[in-house]
Amino acid sequence: MSLPRQLRTWGSTIQSRPSHGPLALQCDESGVTQTSISGDGIRLTWDQIAAVYAYKRDCFTMDQIRLIIGNDELEIWIEIAEDDAGYADLVSYLPRHLPGCPSVESWLQSVALPSFETQWTKIYRREPAR
Repeated sequence: MSLPRQLRTWGSTIQSRPSHGPLALQCDESGVTQTSISGDGIRLTWDQIAAVYAYKRDCFTMDQIRLIIGNDELEIWIEIAEDDAGYADLVSYLPRHLPGCPSVESWLQSVALPSFETQWTKIYRREPAR
């Protein structure tokens, strides 16, 4: 099954994003929290994060890079756009807290180019425990 199809399939099982206003993302040494202006939120600890995907959304006159991070059970996913508060912090925290996760410099160009074409890219996938 292709990556975009997998993500659409997972979409039926994921916890929905807070919908009460703008989203903000906060990263700290224990994990990532996405909150809305109303205070609703989703939290993933670094140990819970099993997958990170990047893609580009065509916004008619410009493109927008987006990240999706989620847990292994495919139940909790956080999506963040490059212009959301906390995006820059997230891309700097990912390689420091997820062993083997590449830096933004190593994957950004493959997601961003060519313009106006969606480029689904697996950034990180934790190997299952043996």
